[in-house]
Amino acid sequence: MTSISTGNCLCGACAYSYTGEPALKAICHCNPCRKVSGGTNTVNFAVPDGNSTKNQHFRR
Repeated sequence: MTSISTGNCLCGACAYSYTGEPALKAICHCNPCRKVSGGTNTVNFAVPDGNSTKNQHFRR
């Protein structure tokens, strides 16, 4: 059975779901990533095309 993972940004404006395992998982500590996250790092992952769905997009 394939598992479905879901997630969203902190404010809930963007939500997603994907099946299977990410093709790539990474933690980045570079200065641009630290600046955009407001922390010491960002956590990133990549999902193969066809395995992801944008459930909710940014609202304006």
